[in-house]
Amino acid sequence: QQAAEAAEQAAAERAAAQQAAEEQPAAATPVPSASNGKNYYSWGTCAWYVFEKRSSMGMSVGNMWGDAKNWASNAQSAGYSVNNSPSVGAIMQAPAYTNGSYGQGHVAIVERVNGDGSILVSEMQFGGGLGDKNTRTISASQVSSHNFIH
Repeated sequence: QQAAEAAEQAAAERAAAQQAAEEQPAAATPVPSASNGKNYYSWGTCAWYVFEKRSSMGMSVGNMWGDAKNWASNAQSAGYSVNNSPSVGAIMQAPAYTNGSYGQGHVAIVERVNGDGSILVSEMQFGGGLGDKNTRTISASQVSSHNFIH
């Protein structure tokens, strides 16, 4: 009887450990999203943030588009519409070394399109370090110099 109880307790402990491991993924493990597969972008980057945000909005986004500077071309190749017209939920993309981005480019999410043609975006790692999230307004005169992925 003791052996049966010990085996039952060991099985319960293994099940609890398995459940705990599933609930707490390792930091280096890609995080699964509802509809877009795993987030392979580095945590705290603009690409990681945009993937997570679009997924939480129920909107599709690629998980292997590389650096932000490549997103417009990779999205277009994957069948997404890419243009210079913002819409809520669209991905705003700045090519490398333009509009304040560095060599890897930059991506953000359009949160609002204002009546004057300016837009409000939410983003990560723009003017800050890894994981720094902020919002900012892009002036109407700057909007057309960005790509928007729909």
